[in-house]
Amino acid sequence: MLTAYANQINQAISTALQPYGAPASLYHPVSYLFEGGGKRVRGIMVGLSCQAVGGDPQDVLPAAVAVELLHGFTLIHDDIMDSSPIRRGRPTVHMKWSENVAILSGDVMMGIAITELHSCCHISTDPLAVIKELGKGLIEVCEGQALDMELAIQPDVSVTQYFNMIEKKTARLLETACAIGGMLGNGSAAELNALTLFGRSVGIAFQVQDDVLDLIGAPDFGKKLGGDIEEGKRTWMMLEAKRRLADNQLVKSFFDDNGLGSDDVPEMIQLLHTNGILDEAQQIVRNHTQTAYLQLDVLPSNQGSRLLRELAETLITRTI
Repeated sequence: MLTAYANQINQAISTALQPYGAPASLYHPVSYLFEGGGKRVRGIMVGLSCQAVGGDPQDVLPAAVAVELLHGFTLIHDDIMDSSPIRRGRPTVHMKWSENVAILSGDVMMGIAITELHSCCHISTDPLAVIKELGKGLIEVCEGQALDMELAIQPDVSVTQYFNMIEKKTARLLETACAIGGMLGNGSAAELNALTLFGRSVGIAFQVQDDVLDLIGAPDFGKKLGGDIEEGKRTWMMLEAKRRLADNQLVKSFFDDNGLGSDDVPEMIQLLHTNGILDEAQQIVRNHTQTAYLQLDVLPSNQGSRLLRELAETLITRTI
């Protein structure tokens, strides 16, 4: 079912982009990004959240497209800011074209996203609240990216700051997806709150899992393994390494130099492994996923809520 709905979202994205062909320099990069694949997790969450509160997931496909467009916008711009050469095994948009093209193509995706959401928000009892929810999601995702950049050069970063950053940068968009789906399905206040907390918990688990996969993911993970270490990303694992292994020269070099050279990455990964830090990070993923499961008890027992649980299970066991 999850694969089938992801396929429907992919088709809906293609249909939504069809009217936008010229200028090709603006729209070809948008199509290129989506042709690169993706799990469509956020779009699926829109549909399943709607279904979980009694709505029809087919009615909210444009909203699923809107959230995926918002996500695509963040990917294009994040890749520029992180100087990432590869996304899903292919050159990033700014590498294939240019930074100027990538910025503009990312921007236009937000315009299309708003248009798509507008086309279906009338099924909610409060359409303006649905539009506002997308805006709030965009604002907090940008705040999260700003915090991520700040933490990368900050000498002392706390675990609290790290989790605040990933709540905004990653979890907020999953919250947005669940909230919009629930609002379009006209869920109760209790149901909307549960969906929001579900999205937040899954989002935190998803990001910590992503941090882990950056180090030990499968060869087809789609990104250069160890890239976060080279870039000096203050992940939970590196903050924990600093707390436990403050006198280790490699750990000190990571924080003093805001990253390590590629030759030092394997040694750092081994250090995290032998000290149990990688295992503990994976336990954090499981804990937040369990918190997400508890929120589903508030929702009706139906296909939507069951598939939300299945989706969370899929995310926690992924290797790519």
